[in-house]
Amino acid sequence: MSKMKTYNLFFIVFVGFLFFIVSCTNQPKEDIEFKQMCQGAGYEWMLMKPTQDGKFIKDAEQCWGCMIEGIEHVCSMEKFEKITGNMESDMPSMQHMAMTAHAGTRNSVDIHLYKVGFIRPDVQPGKEALLKFTINDIQSKKPVSNLEVIHDKIMHIVLVRDDLKHFDHVHPKMVESGGFAVPYEFLASGLYRIWIDFTIDGMQHIVDFDINVPGDVESEEKNLLDGIKVNFLTPNEIFADKEIELKFEIFDKNNKPVPITEKFLAADAHLISIDKSLEEFEHNHDEKFDKDNKISFIHAFEKAGKHKIWIQFSVGGRTKTANSDVAVK
Repeated sequence: MSKMKTYNLFFIVFVGFLFFIVSCTNQPKEDIEFKQMCQGAGYEWMLMKPTQDGKFIKDAEQCWGCMIEGIEHVCSMEKFEKITGNMESDMPSMQHMAMTAHAGTRNSVDIHLYKVGFIRPDVQPGKEALLKFTINDIQSKKPVSNLEVIHDKIMHIVLVRDDLKHFDHVHPKMVESGGFAVPYEFLASGLYRIWIDFTIDGMQHIVDFDINVPGDVESEEKNLLDGIKVNFLTPNEIFADKEIELKFEIFDKNNKPVPITEKFLAADAHLISIDKSLEEFEHNHDEKFDKDNKISFIHAFEKAGKHKIWIQFSVGGRTKTANSDVAVK
């Protein structure tokens, strides 16, 4: 090969290398917190030009951003929060997007910017134990206490045994900086999953831990209806990943309608849905405040199979809890 050809080949390779370096250097930086928020909400994080209604925005530069519902590429966290906030506020009953993490039998797990810990108590059926959780900043390792009040509480806890019995919904209080606790008595032995639900800086976080209650103690589930009857107007068919309206009617023992005139944790009613594998957890609300005897939720089950739902509302200052099995195709 002649010297001239060698120089030409070297020049082409060198220019290509420079182009590659410049291309990489000119790529926009990723906002890691925005990326985690986007992916935690179930959307796709990608590099492309921003779009609106499926079309590229004229003269816009490419950016790392969140593809919402496959039709809009959003480059800023502020716009993402505005769009998703409007998507939720248009619905009288809504499921909230959340970041999730499964800890299982571990004592801590990382979620978003935080490390969430569970200080496991020595539990025995029929004896009160203290369920205590900690939240610390992953980078600084400092305790985090700035939880937002959501539905009247800074933290919601749902406990369910792995056979979908022995449901409860309780609320820890902050006992120290970054520490949250609630006394609790397990009425029966078995393996339980505990979901803790809290919000920081507008982002909902849901973490679950497993705990085993030893022994062979069994007991009936609590009856928290006290003469109230709840009729579930079961839809003919329920399909996974498809929104549906779940309707309930409330009556007294004489079949007279019981209007829901009290708020329960800042809503007409709460709905909690869990599938038989304990993998799908959804917390939904009826927020219409129409003071009739009807409760409804716009809901979507993610997975096919057996689910159990619990609805909670207040009558006469007392919390009422009803449940029903749901088959999802």
